[in-house]
Amino acid sequence: MRIEAQAAVRGVEEATNLPVLVTDDPTLKTMASIKPAHKGAPAHILRYNPKFAALADYLIAFQCGFALRLFLAPDTSRFELSGTDEGRQAAGRLLDEHLEKSELKLPPQTVIGLRDRLFDGLMAQLRSVPVGLRLDAWVRNEYPGLRDQQEEATRLQLAENQLVLGPQVKQIAPKLIYEASAGMGAAFAAFWGRTFEDPSIVFPYRVAALLGIGENLLRLVDEIPEDAANDKRLVEAWGDLIGVRGWFQNAQVPTSAAFRDAVTDLIRSEYGKLGGRARVVIDDKAGTIQVTWSAGAGQPDPLEVAVAKLGKGEYKEAVRLLEILRFQHPKKAVVLYNLGMALSDMGRLELAIQHLRSALLLNPAHTNSLVGLGVALTRQKRWAEAIQSFSLALEQEPDNPWAHRNLGACLMQGEANPEEAERHLRRAVELLPSDQQALFGLGQALLAVGREKDADAQFIKVIELNDRSPVAERAKDARRKLAESSLRTPTGGAERFDAVMYCLGALKHFESMSHPEIQKIGFEIAILGQSGLDTNDSSQKYTLRSMPGNFSGLELVSMMYVAFKIVAPEQDVGFDLAREYQAALEMHRKA
Repeated sequence: MRIEAQAAVRGVEEATNLPVLVTDDPTLKTMASIKPAHKGAPAHILRYNPKFAALADYLIAFQCGFALRLFLAPDTSRFELSGTDEGRQAAGRLLDEHLEKSELKLPPQTVIGLRDRLFDGLMAQLRSVPVGLRLDAWVRNEYPGLRDQQEEATRLQLAENQLVLGPQVKQIAPKLIYEASAGMGAAFAAFWGRTFEDPSIVFPYRVAALLGIGENLLRLVDEIPEDAANDKRLVEAWGDLIGVRGWFQNAQVPTSAAFRDAVTDLIRSEYGKLGGRARVVIDDKAGTIQVTWSAGAGQPDPLEVAVAKLGKGEYKEAVRLLEILRFQHPKKAVVLYNLGMALSDMGRLELAIQHLRSALLLNPAHTNSLVGLGVALTRQKRWAEAIQSFSLALEQEPDNPWAHRNLGACLMQGEANPEEAERHLRRAVELLPSDQQALFGLGQALLAVGREKDADAQFIKVIELNDRSPVAERAKDARRKLAESSLRTPTGGAERFDAVMYCLGALKHFESMSHPEIQKIGFEIAILGQSGLDTNDSSQKYTLRSMPGNFSGLELVSMMYVAFKIVAPEQDVGFDLAREYQAALEMHRKA
């Protein structure tokens, strides 16, 4: 560690009388982060991704600056931003409106995941960028020996920020969220363009007509006093300017009588919606909040309420309720099972495994807990343990479809045993003939043993059940790869002359057409292709609404490839006809 980084660490330790523990963490999604010590924690935890080890000294100094600003600010001005539920819901409403207006159809769970990624990403930017600009100025002045690492890290961040300007992001993100995120990226670029005296840094934002937002945000950085006491004011001013002021709050919560009353009222109100009574006990010394809840007369069973919420995807509310039930009924295996499954679906796998093992200690014969434990272990890629758990479940319940389905998937991944996987997945399909995941898994197993035609039949069944589900998208992709693989089989991997001629015909046909007309044809073929186009049987014919005639599958795929090369050349259509298209293009130019 360079002396500059050591000095930054020492500054935090002297200011807080607590050590800073520095460690690398390859799972970190950002370059580095720091978790300041709160509520009696013995140390500050500073993590950096070892992928950026060459920049570690700068990253350590920068993160230490964050901790220093937090602890040097007066208690009344300390500010740690956290997103609110109201903000998340507002982002969800904007996303729903945007998708409806854009006529983009996504599965509900995909929409929820997209909403969370957009909202959490925006909050992370607002939490780090405005104060981060001041920290970078501080690092640059205080530790000039780190400027080489600082510049390299900045160039990497600038390149990553510019990904937001891509057409895919603009297509999927609501206007307010897109402009807020890109605007903060523009402010970051404007700051460094000014610092490095390099006007080219802001060029992408100028072209995208977003530089004005960035310059206005940077003006706030210049105008608001730079001491730590004004960090809260700066972040709130940025929130006002980009239109998300009501989306976040201060995570710094004082322990006071007013706080206790507010928390008690909030929790009672929250659980009062479910009926019954809630009792809240707050222990300032231990830093705990204990809640007990009892259902009133005629009210539904709390466990039923929690399970219903899980069915609707309301995981946070369900987990909150299940945690209360766990304290009230610590020996109830079904509570621990549902809590473990919910946490597993949320990605909190270690805690999920702990609760599922506890459920099995209470009731070793609870087959669903064995299956749930196997699923959580699979998600951690602990294949051998997962296989053991599924096998025990099948010993208890030989016809448990979920155990067969997940054991088959695990055998495909962990032990690469497609023959045994096929046996379990085929049984799962017999027990659950309408389960898309079982059908898709069986298709994968059949593909692995070289039975492409049988595998394709399973993928078709997946798509026919629900062509808009995430599993169906994987099935479509698998069918595209099968079709592409079989496309070149007759020619030993060389160009298909018939595809070349189809591409040439499309180039000639599209010459007299406008881009919207070409796009319409391309989109119609793409939609038709979602159910599969046979590219090897020339006798199979298809028709289009946007164009007269009967066409073979290969002819339509060739036409779609050419259409997208004209209207959206960067778009991957999922079918590689690059060589055939290039040959046709040369012939067309010579003609």
